[in-house]
Amino acid sequence: MEQVDRPGTCGKCGYDLFDLLGARSVGRLDTVRRFRTHQHAYGLRAYRSWYVFWYMLFVRFESQKLSKSTHGEPIITTLCPKVSYSAMHLYRYISHLKERGWKSRVVTVGAYDGVHLGHQEILGQLEVQGKKIGVPTLVLSFEPIPREFFSPDKPAARLTRFRERYELLNSFGVDEFFCPQFASLRDLSSEEFIRDILLAGLNARHIVVGHDFRFAAERLGTLDDLKTAGINCGFGVTEVSAVYRENQRVSSTAIRNALKVGDLKTARAMLG
Repeated sequence: MEQVDRPGTCGKCGYDLFDLLGARSVGRLDTVRRFRTHQHAYGLRAYRSWYVFWYMLFVRFESQKLSKSTHGEPIITTLCPKVSYSAMHLYRYISHLKERGWKSRVVTVGAYDGVHLGHQEILGQLEVQGKKIGVPTLVLSFEPIPREFFSPDKPAARLTRFRERYELLNSFGVDEFFCPQFASLRDLSSEEFIRDILLAGLNARHIVVGHDFRFAAERLGTLDDLKTAGINCGFGVTEVSAVYRENQRVSSTAIRNALKVGDLKTARAMLG
């Protein structure tokens, strides 16, 4: 087992162990060695198991303390009235997600780097549909994000680390977060992605995506493909329009460009 400097941090490289959960190799977030394989991840298994056990025990203990008012009524709720947990569930493998046994979900798909105003608009519609149908909400994202995967030598700067992305999504009331290795899904055709992932894997009853949504291998799947599949397979699709601030479309790329030129005001405004 590797030595660690402080709880939650790898003593060999200083990487946050939260970002190692379920990972085989993890790219670092600095600019020089960003995609160096985290070769000693396996050596941290024992420590990681201990860390996760106590972390989840703490979360459970705190949620039990806070989930009851003086009259014994729940004061922490989620988007689905039938769901009683207060912390967002994280899954790295679809087999683990299937064990939850939900017959249907409202799903959104995307990188969600930064969780900016455009993402927040989608999450708002996700909440609306979750309450309307009465089922849990789920965000399907990827690790690493596609831009990093396809440009390992010069990856785009991340706006949020994995931990920060998790905490932001959790703060917006998302019930479940499915974040598989991107390599496990990259070669799926649009038909396979819809059939095997969205329907068979996630039991999607309704899907909420942005206006420019693309998916599947080589980004060949379009929003029209998704809507057509929804008509044929019986799930709904909500298209969320772009969000603009000062006549500029809010996007992760626009925020990176603002940061690149030192325009912190615009970046903060788009992040919300």
